[in-house]
Amino acid sequence: MASSSLLLGYLVSILPAGLLALVALLAIPRALAGARVAVHILFFIFARDAMSPAGFWQLGAGSMRLTAPVPVLLALAGMSAALFVGVAWLERVTWWEGWNGWKGVRPVPSLLWGVAGAVAISVVAAALKAAAGLPSLPAPGTALVVPLLVFALLGNAYEELLFRGMLQQRLMAHMPAARAVVVSGALFSLCHAWLALIVTRAGLPVLVFTLVEGLVAGLVYRRAGLLAATLAHGLAIFVLASGAY
Repeated sequence: MASSSLLLGYLVSILPAGLLALVALLAIPRALAGARVAVHILFFIFARDAMSPAGFWQLGAGSMRLTAPVPVLLALAGMSAALFVGVAWLERVTWWEGWNGWKGVRPVPSLLWGVAGAVAISVVAAALKAAAGLPSLPAPGTALVVPLLVFALLGNAYEELLFRGMLQQRLMAHMPAARAVVVSGALFSLCHAWLALIVTRAGLPVLVFTLVEGLVAGLVYRRAGLLAATLAHGLAIFVLASGAY
């Protein structure tokens, strides 16, 4: 019952923003793709940042912990998956194709690139955390490992669709691919500024982590497509949230 109340309260809090985003998307012509991407991202930022006052996570300068009950975590993961499918359909994003046009998902290359990206993000983040002497929040119990993994992967799939499958893909139509990776990575980090500096006051380390995360995910997307970028992002968040460093 408590989990249902928490989830309902969260959904009610983001409903006005969701309705405004829907009205904007209905009014903006499909030809103005950039404006439509901006609306999707703005709604995502609002919905993500609302998780903090709802008590669904703790974000510190050196670590992140998911504190929502397991049913809420799984429900949020399901909502993210539904948004992924719905937005991909609405915006006609061919998420099963790599940037260079190969058809269908190639599981082994995607898995390898995704794992390699997650390792790169985690190693760099752990090294920066150690160098700065940042503290860690208490590690979660082992019973949360599977729910954390499900949430990390599905919860970040929607985010990757927006920032890589839509934003970076649009940027690559107007600039060299390497520059598009840098721009999308910087914008990805910038979109965490309100969360880092105002909502949680976790500060600059969050922006540095998300910049590293955005750049690596962008490179992985460039090489192996959206599935690989989602694995890189999701697994890196899982490592962080599980208290591995």
